[in-house]
Amino acid sequence: PFSIETWLYLIEPAESDFYYVTILGADSGSNANGGHGAEIYVDNTFMEAYWHGGSGGVELDLILGQWMHVVFTGDGTGNVKVYQNGVQKVPLAGFTHNSVTFNYLLTDDALERMDGYASEIAYYDYALSDEHILENYQNGVNCIINPQVDT
Repeated sequence: PFSIETWLYLIEPAESDFYYVTILGADSGSNANGGHGAEIYVDNTFMEAYWHGGSGGVELDLILGQWMHVVFTGDGTGNVKVYQNGVQKVPLAGFTHNSVTFNYLLTDDALERMDGYASEIAYYDYALSDEHILENYQNGVNCIINPQVDT
């Protein structure tokens, strides 16, 4: 089981452009099935979270130009849940993960494509409960009032 939690401030991509945010990953050299990890795809009209190397994806609310809270949890049986601003998102399809050894955190070439900021990145070796995720989101919102971001 695991949880990956972070706050993201994503900037709108240029027209007809897109980028990926790799929150936690494992390169193909360390895993027989290729790269794996928690990623978010962003373009001008759509945002999706997915587990690279698994299956399925979860559509997220398109939140650009402000802080948002994102959490991925895995229950140890292959199921992954995604939360945005304290709310579990409904999977679009079977959303599973493979057993991997993670070896990068907001690094690799995906970082070069990310347009925005990340803060308060946390990794847990257990799946956070719905209540814990909501509490972490509410605590973050309550202590960050109108954060200033230089763009």
